[in-house]
Amino acid sequence: MKKRCQKQDISPELHNLAVPGVTAEYDLSDQLTRFFTLFLNNEQEDSPASNPSKPDPRLSSNATTYFFFFGIKDCGSTDVDDLEAIIETIFDAVHDLYVKAGARNFVLVDSFHP
Repeated sequence: MKKRCQKQDISPELHNLAVPGVTAEYDLSDQLTRFFTLFLNNEQEDSPASNPSKPDPRLSSNATTYFFFFGIKDCGSTDVDDLEAIIETIFDAVHDLYVKAGARNFVLVDSFHP
């Protein structure tokens, strides 16, 4: 994606908050907490509000796309009955981003390869 944007003279800013080996069911909320701390918590001592020389880390609702990648660790080793809880966790995360971060653009990718 980054190469495609560069061909079109667009400079995307990429932030990867993924952690290898984690699952949506047990770890997605920790990743969201990390996201909110990095991009929405302007009350920190190191924030742009208290340090004007530091760039504002907030993300534009219109220009930001949120990608969720899910794979074998999320769905491949669980019972069918457990999938409902995993899906609920994912959509809770999407809802939190929508409400708290003003996120409007989402891509959910199933990277499961049996």
